[in-house]
Amino acid sequence: MPSAATTDSVSSIKSTPASGAWDAFVPRMPSWGESVRRLDIADRRELLARADAEWATHSPHVGEPDADRALLAVMGVYSSLHADLEPADALDCARIGRLISAGPAYGYEALMRATIERAADKEVAQSARLVEAQRDLVNSDFGRAEATYVDVLRIAGDRMPALRGSAAVSYARLCLELRRDVEALVLARRGSQACDAAGDRQGALFGRLVETHVLMSLEDWPRLGVAIRALDADLGSAPPATRRSLACGVVAISTEFALGEKRWDDAIRLDLESDRLAREMKSLAWSAADRHLVAAEVHFGRGEPAAALAEIEAGIALPTDDAWVTTFLATWRVRLKAALGHEDLGEIAATWIDDLESAVGRTLGPGYALRVAQQGAAALHAAGGHPDLARRAYRIAASAALTRIAEIDRFTNEFPEYAMPTREELETIGDHRRRTEDREGALRSAVAQLLTDEISSGRWPLDILAPEGSHVACCAWCGRLRNRSGAWMPMPETLATLPHDVVDLTHAICQDCARKLSLQLAA
Repeated sequence: MPSAATTDSVSSIKSTPASGAWDAFVPRMPSWGESVRRLDIADRRELLARADAEWATHSPHVGEPDADRALLAVMGVYSSLHADLEPADALDCARIGRLISAGPAYGYEALMRATIERAADKEVAQSARLVEAQRDLVNSDFGRAEATYVDVLRIAGDRMPALRGSAAVSYARLCLELRRDVEALVLARRGSQACDAAGDRQGALFGRLVETHVLMSLEDWPRLGVAIRALDADLGSAPPATRRSLACGVVAISTEFALGEKRWDDAIRLDLESDRLAREMKSLAWSAADRHLVAAEVHFGRGEPAAALAEIEAGIALPTDDAWVTTFLATWRVRLKAALGHEDLGEIAATWIDDLESAVGRTLGPGYALRVAQQGAAALHAAGGHPDLARRAYRIAASAALTRIAEIDRFTNEFPEYAMPTREELETIGDHRRRTEDREGALRSAVAQLLTDEISSGRWPLDILAPEGSHVACCAWCGRLRNRSGAWMPMPETLATLPHDVVDLTHAICQDCARKLSLQLAA
């Protein structure tokens, strides 16, 4: 039975038109959830109706203290009584939509499945599918999650702009996880803009958070600093139920920013704060190895590779079934043992390469494989003494680079409206290419060798770009490659150009560079 205090408080809320009783209910909601669920059905429905009224009154005023307190209580009621909500009922369906819009709807698996099957509002049903896909993403079922995002984007079309924006942002998160940086950058920005236009502040801010992670991946520290400051300043406009989650994300990316700028003390301080927030929120993205990775990067940056290796070994000793974390730690171990000249480098590196070449490595996706294989290969090459292992690692990276062309081609064909970067995005991609050009020499040689081997074996691995025997077109101004359907594909994390001595390249000019050149000539 509910306590007398709970019953009295619910009665006062029901009978008091002023917001005072409702506001007093807020701090007690977390501990009263079970008691509220034990109320009789009539009282539960009364409480839901009052929550609806509070939503209508306060939802336009997110960011104001009184409104935020009231909305937290609203979401507490919807959450506590979610088992009462019937998706086929229009009013309950609207409540489910609000529950989803307030933040990650984890813990409501049965409700989300029912909503997908019989929601009165098709848009809410598709939103529930996005919640399911987020769970797939957390569980590393990337293929299933991506299929859902693609399908929801197609269903949303132009008729459901809020849903389309939310799906694009979620898809950007998946691409970020797989280090498909081109797609992640474009999807995050387009999705954030669509969410903003539809009044979805949570989606808009989350899209901007994903964008900051892409900028970090591209090592674009000037743009990243601007983006973090702007996002931090706008957190007050986020729904109160998700503000802490977004703030935790900002602290986490600020840690990476400090590492990138070599502000080691700031990185340690921010990492401690990020770790505290993630633990308090029981974040699904939190990993016990994160602390060791940050500490290792700080030690390495300070010229202390032995201390960095000790942190990595401690991270490897932790139990985990996350292939991404395991591979990242193993890559760092190869890099550090190479820097220290350890005698067991060959054995450690061979095991690492075997894993990348196995089914476990293939689950990482080509973007992630390209990154870690290139990092480890460069370390092995610099250390000397293991040329065969360095070549094997570079070959993995080269194969992944060519596979990335296929991924970008598929994305370009499926979503032409998203796949055409803006001038600002092209500048971001171009700046990354120029910054990393000095790292690409060995990778370009590996791609040349891989292509030579494939062509010698009677295969043509570049059918996406041109028929066998034809020239591959490369824009002489921005370095993008043209696919067979005529679309230009930006590829900052692969190669500026393919090797001339293996592939017949012809230089052309893409539409964007042609327009820019015309304006310059007319000036």
